[in-house]
Amino acid sequence: MISLSFMNVVDLGLLYHVDITEDANAKITMTLTTPGCPLHDSITKGVRFCVEGIEETRNVEVNLVWEPAWSPDKMTDAGKSYLGR
Repeated sequence: MISLSFMNVVDLGLLYHVDITEDANAKITMTLTTPGCPLHDSITKGVRFCVEGIEETRNVEVNLVWEPAWSPDKMTDAGKSYLGR
């Protein structure tokens, strides 16, 4: 039997800022672990899809940034524990 387990983008430290306006628009500023990440589209689309699934949310914008650069110290304690750090 194969057991798959995944870490979320919050615990991985990829989300830098989430802004929700009074008219329920969401602007998410996030990064990836590396600019060459092959999951770039999948991760950003997944974040957008999850936030769009919140009934009160209208428009969702995902802004991908590279500064500040991601590093393992951006992970939550839960994320570090998940990876055995």
